[in-house]
Amino acid sequence: MQTQNTLSNFEYVVIPSVSMVSFVKTARHPVAGHLPLMMVKINFKDGKLILEGDWHFLVASNRQANPYWFSLHSGRVGIEADIYPAGVVDLDDHNNDGLVFPVEGIIKDGSSSNSCSGLIMLDRIKTMTEVSTHEWNISFYLYDYEVDNCEIKFKLPVYTTSDNWNNN
Repeated sequence: MQTQNTLSNFEYVVIPSVSMVSFVKTARHPVAGHLPLMMVKINFKDGKLILEGDWHFLVASNRQANPYWFSLHSGRVGIEADIYPAGVVDLDDHNNDGLVFPVEGIIKDGSSSNSCSGLIMLDRIKTMTEVSTHEWNISFYLYDYEVDNCEIKFKLPVYTTSDNWNNN
């Protein structure tokens, strides 16, 4: 019996390393070394995105970041957003090779709350060889309404079950 690959929840955590914390601290910003630099929880079934992380890490991870963006928030931020449409994604359905989900929510830090919007993209990886560590990527692009072009973006791997357990 073949198992069905569905995606209802996705979680990803970036644990701070010494080199990453020192990179983020170069902006003279204190980093809580015991907290994740970023934690993402996406519940496709209920249509919810939760992202928490160090603002400077989130901005520094964007290669096209404007230096001004570092001053927009301080310390840790939290993003809570709704994903449209909500529902479990069937990863075995070949019609789902590239899905885009609009996102609407808020970015909060200790002193402010701004509206945000963006996209979550779920893409099947197409390789010329059979050697691949994962079959899917989730990319998300979030924009702060209060500031033109301020973008948080990440591409994260999605690992799924496989008919051949040796490939996992």
